[in-house]
Amino acid sequence: MYYCSKNFKGDSHFISAGIFMSKDSWIHSSRIIDSYEIICGIEGTLPMEVDNEFFEIEAGQMMIIPPGVPHKGFKQTQGTIRFLWFHFSLDTVQSLDQQEAQQLLTDDFCPNQLLLLPNYHDKLNMNRLYLMINQLLDLYQDQVVPPYIDAYLNSILYEITHQTMQLLKSSLLENDTLQPIQDWIRIHAFEKISLQSIANHFNYNKNYLSRKYKNETGIGITMQITKHRIDQAKLLLAESNLSIEEIAAYVGYDDAKYFMRTFRKFENMTPTQYRFTFNKRHFNKV
Repeated sequence: MYYCSKNFKGDSHFISAGIFMSKDSWIHSSRIIDSYEIICGIEGTLPMEVDNEFFEIEAGQMMIIPPGVPHKGFKQTQGTIRFLWFHFSLDTVQSLDQQEAQQLLTDDFCPNQLLLLPNYHDKLNMNRLYLMINQLLDLYQDQVVPPYIDAYLNSILYEITHQTMQLLKSSLLENDTLQPIQDWIRIHAFEKISLQSIANHFNYNKNYLSRKYKNETGIGITMQITKHRIDQAKLLLAESNLSIEEIAAYVGYDDAKYFMRTFRKFENMTPTQYRFTFNKRHFNKV
């Protein structure tokens, strides 16, 4: 299911946000709230029952709970659990199923005013969303004026809408030969992979695959790998205490200096400077 507005004018309003953490067994309380809540899994599995549907939210997955809907944990968590959450209000939206959401791609309306939020998804670029939500948390901790934090909240909702529309477009392609390759690159990006090794794995000529991939996605394979690595590095810089050298190795770079040059080329700042932008957090702990 999707929550949709075809006349969205950036009029959502931020309420609260935080990071929940627990190393012990825990279960989400039963409640009904009067706002929307977005939950993004970071670590562990969060079992949730939402309006009599059962979900297990893991790292890299996102759920949206609408207002007025009963929800609760349906069993105790196991091991460490960690997730980002934030609440916001939103004017009236309509619920769409998958087919109705795909129909938006052919409808005659202004896409600049579209808001489309999936109630659950496991294929969004969560590294990008993690970073944006972390910046939202920093603004919340800094107690910035409401119009400022509302504007940033809206940018997150627009980002979710953009990614959702891109995924819907991909699902409409009857013979999307690149999707398995894109998935494989995403999964193996931190390993020692290259255009040649990917071409060999999928039995393509290297030059043909390079042209096809760039023509259909707008980005080269080598750049795609680098983008995945930098996105993960940004997340580790914001969320961990790993050293720059350890992060470089984690995302697939043997040479930390080369990693730092590449990072600066992408982000216009050093990894250390980037890390210093994330110095405040609102944690919930049990």
